[in-house]
Amino acid sequence: MSPPPRPSNIEDFEHHLDGLYWHGWHRPRLSGEPMVLLLHGTGADRSSWGPLLDALPVTWGVIAPDLPGHGQTQFDRRQSLGLREMAVLSQRLLKAMGMRHVDMVVGHSAGAAVGLVMGLDEREMPCGRLYGLAPSLVPPPAFYTQMLGPLLGPLVLSSPSLLMLGGLARSSLVVDRLLASTGTTLPEERHSQYQRLFAESSHLRGALAFMAATDLPSLLEEAQGLALPTKLLAARDDPWIPAEPLSRVIDQHLPKGVVDLEWRDVGGHLFHEADPKPVAERLVSWMAT
Repeated sequence: MSPPPRPSNIEDFEHHLDGLYWHGWHRPRLSGEPMVLLLHGTGADRSSWGPLLDALPVTWGVIAPDLPGHGQTQFDRRQSLGLREMAVLSQRLLKAMGMRHVDMVVGHSAGAAVGLVMGLDEREMPCGRLYGLAPSLVPPPAFYTQMLGPLLGPLVLSSPSLLMLGGLARSSLVVDRLLASTGTTLPEERHSQYQRLFAESSHLRGALAFMAATDLPSLLEEAQGLALPTKLLAARDDPWIPAEPLSRVIDQHLPKGVVDLEWRDVGGHLFHEADPKPVAERLVSWMAT
């Protein structure tokens, strides 16, 4: 798989660690400026941060990896790729890249859940604060159950089945339907990138393995122990993360005074890709406080 087009002032990186060949984007920070880790959601890759990176200050340091099994970062299919594994592997990558601390973790969807796991155990890599976009902290919608749930069995995760599914993604409206279900109208460039991603059997395998191994109930059981200052931003018209269940989960499971939930009225699940400027403004404002 070829690397996605990168924003200006961003470099590609490769790093071999723990049997993984990591790929991603990196930008060194200027002196006194923050270092930010960007964690994409299930089925995405580093390119999902391209619109936001164009809106953030170019002086900020950035690390935006393709998470294991996604994009160009391959994984051993015998490995589990749950939230905890993703968090620990990401923390080890940061340390291997010379990071002793990151000022902010920004996660989208399941990436926000990975960030919460990192915030619950900072022994591997301390971080200053967490910003979660459309945080995936509620059970998946009916669309997921009807369309993707049956794909998580071991038969479908086998190579022949994945090749078939990759061909299906190339020649059908599966990805179109999946993106339409997010409630976000993406630019053609971003739509085409998702089409290319899901046509790759390795990416499809990684996304499905991450879905299958994600243990949300266990995360929510531990979430009251979170002490990391956390802001969450969600769209009220997000069909994947409905507003009422998300509010209820946060009230019941996340510590008050630590977590602050904000709302956008519109934008759908991928609002940070379609309308990145307001997100960038919130990040800059919070970092300045």
